[in-house]
This record gives sequence, C-alpha cells and structure tokens, in this order.
Amino acid sequence: MIMNENLKEISGGDPELASEFISIFLEHFPLEQSHLKEAVDSSDLLEARRVVHSIEGSLPAIGSPLSISLLRDMGKAGRGEDIQGLRESFCSFEEEMDKVLRDLKDMIAENHKGFDL
Repeated sequence: MIMNENLKEISGGDPELASEFISIFLEHFPLEQSHLKEAVDSSDLLEARRVVHSIEGSLPAIGSPLSISLLRDMGKAGRGEDIQGLRESFCSFEEEMDKVLRDLKDMIAENHKGFDL
C-alpha cells in the first residue's frame, strides 16, 4: 500500500506532479535496487550502506511502511556489519518493493484516467 499522504504532501495534491515524481522513481529505483543486490550478494557492506542511504532519500515519499522499515533494517544491519541480517532484510525488501512498484505503476495508469490522489 502506497503512503498517499506523503505523496500528496510533496506534490501539493497535484496528480500530474505526483505522477511525474513516481515516473522518476520508477526510472531510477531499479538501478539502485540492482546495485544494492550486487552489494548484498558480494557482502560489500560499505556499498550496501551507500545504496541504502541513497534510497532513503526518496522511498519515504512513496514507499509502503513495510518497505521503509525494511530499508531501515538494512541500514542498521550494514552499520552493524551483520551481513546475514542485511541479506534477510534485503530479501524481504525485494518482495515488498515488487508490490510497491506494481502499485506505483497502477497509480500512474489511473492518473492517465483522471484519478484523485
């Protein structure tokens, strides 16, 4: 479930602006997620922390509460050098983000039909 209140706040309630923000996120997030996966798979805690920090800048505006919580868990695991915790959180994060990305795509499709945020 998308945090529509945060999206409303950053877009000023303008569906076109919200749709643009979502489109930018959808364009850039898959690359960030790929970099994070590579860092986790190679046990590169420094790179994982860097990517988590990068994602933390945009996810709270449009992510689900669970995706945000899992991202924070990954950050804590990375800072604590807990590679197993990082891997577990990342696996759950990937699953949750699949749902979030579907929701975001649906929101954009609805916007083209004239939905209200």
